[in-house]
Amino acid sequence: MKLTSNVVFAGVCASAMLGSFAIVADTVYEVKTAVSSSQVVNPNGGEFGQTIIFANQTEKLLTSFEISYNANYTRNDGLTIRFYDTDVTGAPKNLLFQSDPQAIKSGFNSVALTFDNAEVPATFAYSVQFTGVDASNTAGLLAPNLAPNRGFGYNDIWVSDGAGHWTSQVIPGGTPSNPVFSFLSAKVSAVPEPSTYALAGLAGLALLGARRFRR
Repeated sequence: MKLTSNVVFAGVCASAMLGSFAIVADTVYEVKTAVSSSQVVNPNGGEFGQTIIFANQTEKLLTSFEISYNANYTRNDGLTIRFYDTDVTGAPKNLLFQSDPQAIKSGFNSVALTFDNAEVPATFAYSVQFTGVDASNTAGLLAPNLAPNRGFGYNDIWVSDGAGHWTSQVIPGGTPSNPVFSFLSAKVSAVPEPSTYALAGLAGLALLGARRFRR
């Protein structure tokens, strides 16, 4: 009976601790950028993007997603962001999310989407589509020739033909010992799933219970 009451006490303490913690979003993927970054443009005006892998596989509740771009024109509804799950090759497969059209501003800019803890796979692909690209209007994502400093990914860019088929492309140049990185500038923030906190509570309960039992 004494052990049971100690475990109950530990569970109450663990629940109280969890309730007092503020859930803070963490950066789970990031490729930094600068205005000197190369500009990647899809010449057919279709979708192009990349597959990303979260740094912490338990963090799947999305809070924000940000990309950087450069454009020489302005349009109120010119940019659409989409998320996909992926097939075994890492290519975009099933559509998970499509943003409302975002404004394009001339020059180096970024677009940030915020989410209310939206669940996504720990590995997913994103794409961007610029509307209004033509012979005189150009817009593209930025490639800083850097690997991700948070998270992981594949060193290639997915390009859609508009009919559901994706091809993998890389930025040319470099050597095997000094490759050109094809990673696009992006930043993703997320929080742990509720199950992660539940496990933390159970761990705290077990630890407190064990300590009381040893006494």
